[in-house]
Amino acid sequence: EGRGRAMQTALGRFLRLPIRVHVGALDKRRDPNTRRGAAIDRQQGLHRRERAARWVEALQLAAAVRGIRSDVRLSVLHGVGHDFRACMQQAGLAE
Repeated sequence: EGRGRAMQTALGRFLRLPIRVHVGALDKRRDPNTRRGAAIDRQQGLHRRERAARWVEALQLAAAVRGIRSDVRLSVLHGVGHDFRACMQQAGLAE
């Protein structure tokens, strides 16, 4: 019980943080590093862009259920995929 309460407290603090999730609009390729399987794909999505959107939705829902006003946002970086340098140089990630 003590550990569960501590985890709920930590989750509440986490959900109050300003969180920005950035993903490339073209980040839709499944590569060997993409965890996969029927259950994972159903829950998380097929590729990183879809998974980023679902992660943001899950955080927002978790906050709402707890009555926490969240500041969690998804930023889709247009014209780029999973390449960090391209996200920085072409899509303005640094800004």
